[in-house]
Amino acid sequence: MIMLTGPEFLTTFLYYFVCTALIVLLVISQGMGMSLDRSSYVIGMIAGLVAGLLGAYFNRSVTFSTSFKGNAKTFQRKFQKTLSELGFEQNGQMEDFTIYRKSLFAGRVFVKTEKDTVTIMSRSSIVKRLQQELNLKSNNF
Repeated sequence: MIMLTGPEFLTTFLYYFVCTALIVLLVISQGMGMSLDRSSYVIGMIAGLVAGLLGAYFNRSVTFSTSFKGNAKTFQRKFQKTLSELGFEQNGQMEDFTIYRKSLFAGRVFVKTEKDTVTIMSRSSIVKRLQQELNLKSNNF
């Protein structure tokens, strides 16, 4: 069995940091006509740091596992209803995971339901929202 993983904190941070720093430097040099002196790089680094931290906090991938009480089919119906309310639709299967998708940039939700446990992998903001909506307690955080 292969366990899915996505970009975690460091990878997501570096992506947002580098992209934002480069965009800020490009805007400063080309858009504003300023020279690329030390202050331009400092501004780019600060903007990159802020964007990197925010992007990594909200968009890193997390895996969440929890046990649920009761019937698996009842839980799945409630879970699918919650995903529907959030705008997600079932989009296919991969290994043991069911894939739910909202839109191109919203990311995907990977769900694996076993006898009395569910494993959810997605962006941290989506997983936190699902935890709140379904009142789930974590087994692994």
